[in-house]
Amino acid sequence: MFERLLVPLDTSPRAEAAIDHVLAMALVRPVAVTLLHVLEPSVGGAGWDPLGYDLERGRVDAYLMAVADRLSAEVASVQVEVVDGRAAEVIARCAVDEHHDIVVLSEQGHGGPDGTGLGSVAHKLFSRASVSVLLARTGRAPPTDSAGRAIYRRILAPLDGSQRAEYALTAAGSIARAHEARLHICHVLTAPDLLASTLRSRSAQRHLTQVLEVNRAESEAYVTEVARRLTAEGVEAQAVVHGEPDAPEHIHDAVGREDADLVVVCAHGASGAGNLPYGRAVQTLARFGTVPLLVVQDVETSAFAPAAARAPDQRPGH
Repeated sequence: MFERLLVPLDTSPRAEAAIDHVLAMALVRPVAVTLLHVLEPSVGGAGWDPLGYDLERGRVDAYLMAVADRLSAEVASVQVEVVDGRAAEVIARCAVDEHHDIVVLSEQGHGGPDGTGLGSVAHKLFSRASVSVLLARTGRAPPTDSAGRAIYRRILAPLDGSQRAEYALTAAGSIARAHEARLHICHVLTAPDLLASTLRSRSAQRHLTQVLEVNRAESEAYVTEVARRLTAEGVEAQAVVHGEPDAPEHIHDAVGREDADLVVVCAHGASGAGNLPYGRAVQTLARFGTVPLLVVQDVETSAFAPAAARAPDQRPGH
């Protein structure tokens, strides 16, 4: 599980959406938190003037220390770090070089959303980072318990039937137990990739209907068995399958209807890793989803060097 948390903050209220999730993770086990701010050069490339840099650095230091004070009662260890550079590059590098288990950040910061539905830094981080990521949603804080602590009551773990996707279940189960949350094991039916010409005959249509019905039955049996195993381990688990045999759904639509406080998913599934840090389903959930998303990385950092090198620079702003 996650013990070393890297939390990028750009001093905006949007970016602070990550703080509630830091506190929620601290209920699972003691965590060490690094609050990171990246001082970026100006848009025009002129860089900082010395006086302006010193003033901004002082303001950021004071801000991070104030946030650290807020966390100190609930978090085992908090430190602050201010680094010069481009935000996404610095966050990805610090996460790896300083051996953080997870990056906890908001989907948006000062700059708001770009054309991808995410803030610029969050978007680029999903092209560069090779660690686990918890993506907080602005305007969607976790619920709180009677003591006012951020908790998760309903957690969703989408599975595609592969052993690889089940890698995220350890984290999902640990969080569910610590928060006494209900864990929903979910499978979303997908459409087979067929040529239109293959369905011209009634016979072909009947065979396809049979295949789809069998697929749903197998899916239900699969998630039920996974939920049973987790229940035996002390997790309140429930199985759910979304979509009808002839009407599959987009994963972000199905997940959104579950009204979960957190979605926990493996970085890669049945299609494998390739050379991308996060698979297509994860990218879809990050960009189009509205629920906080925990992505558990399942591949070593070295596997993603080519992908990180090809990622374009982000615009300034978080």
